[in-house]
Amino acid sequence: MNETDDKKFQLYFDDVLVANITQHGSDFPGVFGDYVLAFSDPVDSLRQHIVKYIEFNTEADRLMMSGDESGWEKYIEDNEEPFVDLIETERWSLHDGVEINKILVPIFGLESSVTWRWNFNE
Repeated sequence: MNETDDKKFQLYFDDVLVANITQHGSDFPGVFGDYVLAFSDPVDSLRQHIVKYIEFNTEADRLMMSGDESGWEKYIEDNEEPFVDLIETERWSLHDGVEINKILVPIFGLESSVTWRWNFNE
């Protein structure tokens, strides 16, 4: 196990706490772990939008894992556009209690999995 395994983070979009993340490993440039959503009731439109983005990701992951590549491509093509504001942004970050590290958009998957890449441009 390397020093980054099982590291704990809090995932933020701007100042909104989205999830608690446990990093389990990495395969450069990707990092992976699992998440627990930080809120049970998305009370505002941003949190609702983030939850819908997570649901979008999870369904895309299900299609990819089932081997339905054409279904996955069509699903992405038909459903990704409403989430461009969450995808093409540098507003995601991971906080570990000491440092705040910018990341590229997290990708949420089945069984509460999550992958991300560090944003080295920040």
